[in-house]
Amino acid sequence: MIAKYNGEDKFSRKDRGVIDIFSAAREFRKASFKAVSKSLSLHQKQEIVQFMLDIEAEKYIGRKIDYNTNDFELSSAVRDLAKHLAGKIETLENSEKEFKKFFPHAGADRDFLGEFTGPVSEANYIDKATDFLEKKQEYLNAVNRTLEIEKFIRNKLPNVKQWKHFADAVVDELKKAAKSDVEVQNLVAEFNKDYSVNIVEKYNTLQQTAQKIKDRYHRLFSEAMSQCAAKYNELKKLAEELIKEILALPNGLNDEAKTKAENLKSYAEQRMNKEIELEFDVKDKKSRFTYSEVLSFIELYNSKKSEIDILKAGLVKEIPQVKEPGQALKPKTIISKLPGRKLKVAEYRNWLQQEIQKIVSADDNDEVTIE
Repeated sequence: MIAKYNGEDKFSRKDRGVIDIFSAAREFRKASFKAVSKSLSLHQKQEIVQFMLDIEAEKYIGRKIDYNTNDFELSSAVRDLAKHLAGKIETLENSEKEFKKFFPHAGADRDFLGEFTGPVSEANYIDKATDFLEKKQEYLNAVNRTLEIEKFIRNKLPNVKQWKHFADAVVDELKKAAKSDVEVQNLVAEFNKDYSVNIVEKYNTLQQTAQKIKDRYHRLFSEAMSQCAAKYNELKKLAEELIKEILALPNGLNDEAKTKAENLKSYAEQRMNKEIELEFDVKDKKSRFTYSEVLSFIELYNSKKSEIDILKAGLVKEIPQVKEPGQALKPKTIISKLPGRKLKVAEYRNWLQQEIQKIVSADDNDEVTIE
C-alpha cells in the first residue's frame, strides 16, 4: 500500500515521517492509505535486486538494497544510481580540461544515464522499472565505463600526462641542441597519434612508446655525456697541474689565479660522470643536467681550456722588482707555442684569440718567446 501523510506519498516503511503516522491516533487519522494495484513480478524484482547487489549500488546511493526492498524503492535506486554516475561524469569533465579528448564516449554515457534520472511517482515507478530491465545491459555498460574512467583518472592519467610531458620535453631538448633524430621524431609522432584518441584503450601502447622514446633519449644522452666526461677529465688534470705549479711558486704571488684554477677544477669535476640515470624526465637524476646542456658543455671545453692557458701564461714567477727612480723594470717573458705548421682556419683563429688574451695585461717592453 501507499500512505499519504502531510501531502507526501510514502511508499516504504523506511521513508521519512512514516513512524509519525503511527505515533498518535490524531496523526493516524490525518493519513490516507491506498492499495497498490500493480507490482513487479517476483522474477523482475529479483533481477533488479541482483543487479544492484552485483554492482554494490549501496556505495553510490547510500542505502541498502536487498530482497525486502519494495518496487518503488527499486525504481528509485535505479534513478539515484543513474543520477549519481551522470553527475560524476559531469564533475570529472569539469575537473579535466582534456576530458572530451581523453574519453570521447563519456558524453553519450552521461546522456543515456540521464534518461533514468526523472522523478519516480506512483504513476510511473512500474514503467520505469520495466524500462530499466529492457535496457539493463546498456545501463550496466554505461555504469562500468563511468567507473573505469574514474579509476583511470585516479590511477593512470597522471602517468599518461607524465609521458606526454616527457615526449614534448625530448623534442624541445633536440631543438635546443640543434639536433635532429629520425627515431625520436617517429616515436613522438606515434605517441601523439595514440594520445589524441581513446587513451583508456591505448594506455599500454602509450606506455610502450614512451619507454622507447626514453631508451632512445638515454642513448643520445649517454653518448654526449661520455664525450663530455672525457673532455672535462682532461680539463681537471690541466687545472690540477696549474694548481701544482702555483703552489711551487712563492706564496701570495698568484692567489687569484689559484682560486680561478680551483673553480675550473670544481667545474670540471661536476661534468666528469659519464653514467646517467633517467626517469621520465629529460634531466639526469644525479647531475640534473639535460642533453642540450651537456652538448653546450662540450662546446665550452675549448673556452675553459683557454682560461687555464691564459692563467698559466700570466703566472707571476718572481717577486716583483721595486722600481728605483730612473730605472726600467726587467721585461717579463711570455712563452707562446705554435699549434703546428698546417691547421684549419677555425683552429688557427681560436689559437690567435688565446694568444691575444695572454698579452692583454702585458707591458709594451715585455717579451714573447715563440717555440
